[in-house]
Amino acid sequence: MDIRANVLIAVQLPQWWEDLAIERYRKHAAADTIVSGSSLNEAQAERARRDGVEASLLANARLAEEAGAGVHILDCFSDPGMDYLASRLDAPVVGVGHAGLLYAHGVFRRFAVISSEPATVDEIRRRAVRYDLDARLGAVECVGISAAELPSRREEALTRLTEIGRGLPSDIEGIVMGCTELAELAAPLEASLDDRRIGAVNPIAIAMQFAEMRALNTR
Repeated sequence: MDIRANVLIAVQLPQWWEDLAIERYRKHAAADTIVSGSSLNEAQAERARRDGVEASLLANARLAEEAGAGVHILDCFSDPGMDYLASRLDAPVVGVGHAGLLYAHGVFRRFAVISSEPATVDEIRRRAVRYDLDARLGAVECVGISAAELPSRREEALTRLTEIGRGLPSDIEGIVMGCTELAELAAPLEASLDDRRIGAVNPIAIAMQFAEMRALNTR
């Protein structure tokens, strides 16, 4: 039976950007996995600004489950509302941040996270502690470019990622892309740091694989 994965986008996006965000997951899915998803509509975005995003994400997730979704993926490295959603939905919920941190903690003796902007740094540290995955976290840095600007400043972001990667402590073995807008720069970053032999983790790819495993194990 096909796996149906639903991508929950925690912000309002124009249609082209929503399609791009979902396609990032689809390209890492198994051939028989069906990937769909949605961002917030205008009313939900306004409610999220006023009351938080959890209720809007829950509404979208329930609609997806009615259409057959068997697993949800939170498309934000800070995993907004993950515990809230997991306690209220029938299908399992996978957070991109949790998946990326969990993978790095299991693979590298010491790793770093590089995110988009300064406001995310402390939240990533808090999440790592919350997940009990901070013991091997050696650094959290940011490129200083907002997530909204990253699609149009890709080359600048890669240059900044490389500069930060070269400045990390020598015991860092891996870098997790701490923003879904940075995720696809993992491979070029790893290539640019080839002399240091630092692995770079695309958390979208990891979250997609985790979601497929969760869906299979809950049938």
